[in-house]
Amino acid sequence: MLFRVLLIKSNFLFNINMRVKLSQHFLINKEIIKKIVSKSNLTKKDIVLEIGAGTGNLTQELLKTGAKIIAIEIDKRLVSKLKERFGNKKNIKIIQADILKYEIPQSITRIVSNLPYEISAPITEKLIKEWNGEYWCVLMYQQEFAEKMLAAPGVPWFSRISFLINTYTKCKELFLVGRENFHPIPKVDSMVVELHPLKNFDEKLIFFANCLFNHKNKTIKNSLISSRKKLNMEKKDISMKLEKVNKEISNKKVWQAELKEIKKVYNVFKKFLP
Repeated sequence: MLFRVLLIKSNFLFNINMRVKLSQHFLINKEIIKKIVSKSNLTKKDIVLEIGAGTGNLTQELLKTGAKIIAIEIDKRLVSKLKERFGNKKNIKIIQADILKYEIPQSITRIVSNLPYEISAPITEKLIKEWNGEYWCVLMYQQEFAEKMLAAPGVPWFSRISFLINTYTKCKELFLVGRENFHPIPKVDSMVVELHPLKNFDEKLIFFANCLFNHKNKTIKNSLISSRKKLNMEKKDISMKLEKVNKEISNKKVWQAELKEIKKVYNVFKKFLP
């Protein structure tokens, strides 16, 4: 009997640890789930990608709209539970996959998700990079990360993700969600945002921005010099190229630079980038 109790306790702790490892915090407040779905403006014609379906609480509300749902979940045990819960529904496809390796179908019209905190940045970049001109997103992030997404140049938390979002999306805050609405309870609050990707994603510009924002508290000039190995350039070559840029811009800290100023510097370096 004691062994059985210990085994049950061990399995429970293992499941909790796996959820934490996979950044899984399941939204359990039904009113907030309904609000997310309401903000998504779904119709029966929509095809929705849900990333990290988890236990299916958001999935269930999405299904009520009549839209077709493609639910992605990496944890095979949760996938099994999702299939048990929704296996008799015609308008859902449940897939076990790593979203970072999954090719987003061209038919998707909406992406609605409570995103895993730990991979919010690479998922967001993937959604923007692979945008097909059709879908837009209603996504839940860790509040601090969402505030960086929404940050404008000139505030200290303006970062690489801020630059990406400001350059390639239209993004707005929808509402905040307290940590008490999740299980297990995370250490932080969350924010739901609406994200509309834009056209003309430029891989080289993002590479250049990465080099800059790796040293965002330095001046643009010193940041590029610090990133010279990644840029595959000598210090003197960087200084020479920056002579084509206004000194006031070169001497600005990266987080203080306007988008157009960063792009101006980028245009000088573009054809020399690896």
